[in-house]
Amino acid sequence: MKQLLKSLTKFGTKLNAQKHNGLLQLYFIIGSVILIAFYIIYTNVLLQKAKQDSEFIPRSFAKYVVFIESQITEAESNSKLISELFATYINSLTKDNYDELLVSYIRDEFVSNIKMPVVITDAQKEPLYWRNLSVPETVQFKDLNDDFQSTIESLMAKMEIIPLSYDEKPVGYVYFRTQSTFQDFVQQVDYPIIVTDETRKPRFWRNMGILENTSYDNLNDAHREFITERMNKMVEFPLETDAKRVGFVYFEESESLKKIRSLVYIEILLIVLFIAFGSYGFLMIKNSEKNTLWVGLAKETAHQFGTPITSLQGWTEYLKMYFEDSPQKEEINSMLEHITEDVGHLQKIASRFGKVGSSITLKSANICNVIKETVDYFESRLPHFSSKIEIKFECVDVEMKALMDRELFQWTLENLIKNSIDAMTEKGGYIIISIKRQKGSIYVHLIDQGKGIPRGMVKKIFEPGFTTKTRGWGLGLSLVKRIIEEFHKGTIRVAETSSNGTIIEIILKEHH
Repeated sequence: MKQLLKSLTKFGTKLNAQKHNGLLQLYFIIGSVILIAFYIIYTNVLLQKAKQDSEFIPRSFAKYVVFIESQITEAESNSKLISELFATYINSLTKDNYDELLVSYIRDEFVSNIKMPVVITDAQKEPLYWRNLSVPETVQFKDLNDDFQSTIESLMAKMEIIPLSYDEKPVGYVYFRTQSTFQDFVQQVDYPIIVTDETRKPRFWRNMGILENTSYDNLNDAHREFITERMNKMVEFPLETDAKRVGFVYFEESESLKKIRSLVYIEILLIVLFIAFGSYGFLMIKNSEKNTLWVGLAKETAHQFGTPITSLQGWTEYLKMYFEDSPQKEEINSMLEHITEDVGHLQKIASRFGKVGSSITLKSANICNVIKETVDYFESRLPHFSSKIEIKFECVDVEMKALMDRELFQWTLENLIKNSIDAMTEKGGYIIISIKRQKGSIYVHLIDQGKGIPRGMVKKIFEPGFTTKTRGWGLGLSLVKRIIEEFHKGTIRVAETSSNGTIIEIILKEHH
């Protein structure tokens, strides 16, 4: 039954690892599809926008042609109305009811048919009728509010004027604007644009985010500086006639064209991200498979230890009974006690291997006591390793506690101490273990006087399978790292190494 449970455990671990790898591959595929789809959609949107932007100049030109044509038609119509006005005026001069006839014509025919801005005033130049001024036309001038009156007066100041006279005395005036200007056309443009004179002084602008119905000289310094800065960044287009240059038009390069120019860099970035994510996913899968292999190997080792350990325990009990009546009973029992202790230690090691890859429960423990037990065990056996090596343990505060799995943490210390002993076999020296408390953490330093670790190997010593020994699996320090960082949520690192020795640092959270 136990064998079946262990087989099922290993099979479950393998399935979990395969599931994890499958998820990583799925995430990578989905991420790649999303990146590619985003790139395609974004490129298509930019191209569509660039197409619209590229049509700006011909679209504006077409608008301008329509604009000019409509102005010509309007000018012809307005010229006809002006001519009719003069004809009516001349004909009315011979009639007795001159005033009534002229006023009736202006009110009923001229003002209603005119398409250009027009104002008819009396002899004192007070507006009587107006048309196409964005001012109410059915209200008398005196009844308009101040804003509307100011609008009419400011427009009159810019209009052409025709006096209406009778008997060499003025009886009224006609104010009109014969045709729309280029500024009126610019007001129809839906793009940031600046029009200047031949000296590049701005005359009018559109879609710049500042007041448009004013002159450049009336702008404050900040707005003038703003327009100048924008002109420096815009595309310049000259306005020329056959005789001379009359000004310049400035318009911006479209945002879509700017983005298309940077599309190459976006493409490179996406490729780099794709390679980075792919490499990361591959490394994750590779590391996951490697970890699964070493965890499975550790569990299998624990399982293989079980039978000979049980057999050794049985033989130890048999030898105790066999030499019960022997004259050397005390000496033999002393040896058997040491054997029993080592067999117990082997059983601990098997248990530790079995815990690798399994969920464990951390308990609060006095870290000084845990380390001292490990040091005591090694001190009694140091003569078997080398008579020139000594272990010194320093614990300033004996009340320091941390959450830990006692067996796994002692296993960590044993691995580190064994590595220090191997590094000091030739020269001997001290192995010093010290503990201190700092800012809620416990720092454990293991210092040896060995030959040190080559610089190029410092970052590799915790990788599974890495070893500098002629024999060995390279599992020890990788399991140490796993125990400290994954199980105990701490950190372990090589704090310092040289030809005079190595310092290994372990940091754990203190538990109060």
